[in-house]
Amino acid sequence: MIQLLDQQSTWQSMVKFNIGQRVSFDPDGRMRWGVVIKFNPKTVVVMTDDGHRWNS
Repeated sequence: MIQLLDQQSTWQSMVKFNIGQRVSFDPDGRMRWGVVIKFNPKTVVVMTDDGHRWNS
């Protein structure tokens, strides 16, 4: 039951993203900006301004 609630919470957080949406994140202490290019049930793929792809 706890795992199901955790998955539901994660899903609710992820559905806030849309393809083409501009986002920022701080994966390693350095702020990065990019655009959401792909949305899967478990991951969001972002193309950063410097041309790198990040999966989250």
